[in-house]
Amino acid sequence: MKILFVIPSLGRGGAERVASLLSEVWSKEHQLTLAVFDGQRNSYPSGGVFIDLNCPAVAPVHRKLSVLGHRIKLLVALIKRENPDLIISFMESANFPTIFSCLLTGKLKYLIVSIRNNPFFFPTIYRIILPLFYRMPSKVVAPSEGIRKVLLEDFHLPSELCFFIPNPVHLQRVGENTQTDGQHIMNNDFVLACGRLVKQKGFDLLISAFKQCRFSDRIDLIILGEGPEELTLKALACDLGMADRVHFLGSVSNPYPYMSKAKCFILSSRYEGWPNVLVEAMACGCPSIAFDCPFGPSEIIEHQVNGLLVPPFAVDVLSDQISLVIENDCLWNKLREGGRMRANDFQVEKIASLWLRGVG
Repeated sequence: MKILFVIPSLGRGGAERVASLLSEVWSKEHQLTLAVFDGQRNSYPSGGVFIDLNCPAVAPVHRKLSVLGHRIKLLVALIKRENPDLIISFMESANFPTIFSCLLTGKLKYLIVSIRNNPFFFPTIYRIILPLFYRMPSKVVAPSEGIRKVLLEDFHLPSELCFFIPNPVHLQRVGENTQTDGQHIMNNDFVLACGRLVKQKGFDLLISAFKQCRFSDRIDLIILGEGPEELTLKALACDLGMADRVHFLGSVSNPYPYMSKAKCFILSSRYEGWPNVLVEAMACGCPSIAFDCPFGPSEIIEHQVNGLLVPPFAVDVLSDQISLVIENDCLWNKLREGGRMRANDFQVEKIASLWLRGVG
C-alpha cells in the first residue's frame, strides 16, 4: 500500500514524535512518503521517503492565506504524482491544506486527518471552520476519548466519522535509552517534569506545589524543556526561595535516563491532547503523578494502581501526593510496576496497526 503522511514538521513535540514512530513501523511493510512543510528543524527520524515541501509557517496574518494556497498547490502536485492509497494528516496547519488538496484531486475518501490537542484551545478561525471541513475526510482520529467526545458533542461531527487511537511508545527504544547516562543528572534525589515552557504545561503550579513538599529542602526539581515562559518560571522559583532547588536543563534529545532515575514524574498540565511524556515516564518505571486535566491523564492512569491523579489546579493536593510517593516505599514500588505494565498497552506496533485496520 502507498501511504502519504503529512505533518507540518518533525520538530520537537508530541505529535511529531508520534509521526516519527508510526512512519518507521509503516515503512517496513508499505511504500511510505512523509511530507513536511518545514524540514529545517527535524528532531526525529522518519521511515520511508522524506520530502521537504519547503513552505514554512509565517507570522504576518496577511501572508497566511498565500501560504495556505501554496501548500495546497504543493500537495495537489504531490498527490497527483504519488497517487497514494491512503493519506494521513496530523495537526490543523497540515489538515486543512490536505483536505483542500484531496478535494481537488478526488482523494477525500482515502484521507484520515488527526487532531492532536484540545480543540477548545485552537485559534478562533480553526474552531469556526472545523465542523464544516472535518466532515469531508473518511476518518477523523482523536488521540484521546475525551477529545473524541468533544468532536461529537461540541463540534457535532458524525459518530461514524470519529475514532480514538492513543499515541504509541517504542518500549524497546525507551529501555535502551535509559541506559545512556545524562550529562546533567543530579547526584542527589530529584523529581522530574518535561515539556515546553508554556502556560499550558502548568510549571508555575508545579513549582508552587514543590515549594510546599515536605522534602523540598533536600530534593531537587528538574524541568526539561524550552519555551517563552522560562524567565518567568525562573523568577517564580527565585521569589519562592527555590532557585537552588529548581533546575531548568533545557531541551534534551534523550529524557529517558532522567525518567529512570527520578523519584517521581509530574504532569502539571492545564490541558492536554494525550500526554506522550506521561506514558514514556511510566515505561521507564518512574512513579507518575498527573493533574486530571482534559484530556488524557485519566485515560492513562488508574488512580493508586499505576499512578496518581490530582484534581486540576489543586496545588496543595499535588504537593501532598509528591511527598507521599517519596516517603512511602510500598506505594512507590506499586506505582513503578503498575506504570510499566500500563505502558505495554501502547506499544508502537500495536497502535500502528489500529490506524490501518480496515484499510487497503
